[in-house]
Amino acid sequence: FSYTIYDQTFNAVNLSSNGNAQFTMMDNFWVNNCLPWTTHDYTILPYWDDQRTDANAGCAAFPGGTCGIFTSISGTAPNRIFNIEWRTVYFADANQTANHELRLYEGQTRFDVIYGNLGMGNSSATAGVQQNDSAFDQYFCDGSGGAATGGQSYILQACTPSPTPTA
Repeated sequence: FSYTIYDQTFNAVNLSSNGNAQFTMMDNFWVNNCLPWTTHDYTILPYWDDQRTDANAGCAAFPGGTCGIFTSISGTAPNRIFNIEWRTVYFADANQTANHELRLYEGQTRFDVIYGNLGMGNSSATAGVQQNDSAFDQYFCDGSGGAATGGQSYILQACTPSPTPTA
């Protein structure tokens, strides 16, 4: 199904093993920075950090001993949810796991991020969403901001100008 982020509707999303969903480009850059991520328009960053999805020892902690990016759709139209789950290990320490999920809601500008076991917490990652270099919302970056536990809901609302301009 299509999904609207900010003012644009998309029928596809590019997923990076490094924990982000890009609607207009595909960049696997692994070194996160605080937002904005210059020129990366229409991007959701559930947990941007240097992560791996290839098979190695740390993946044994996941079902079937498998790392990867897994997708599913739950619900029925027009109220479906596109679920994207990252089962990864950190590049810096393949024995530590990082498990997080992004949920996109059909017909809404809402999305949720669910944090599972994140071995490094928010200490080296960035989370948030951005429309462009000047419109973005950052939840955490490299140890400051919110905790990488539980869940975080985002509801993107259009800004409406005041009906009467004021000086």
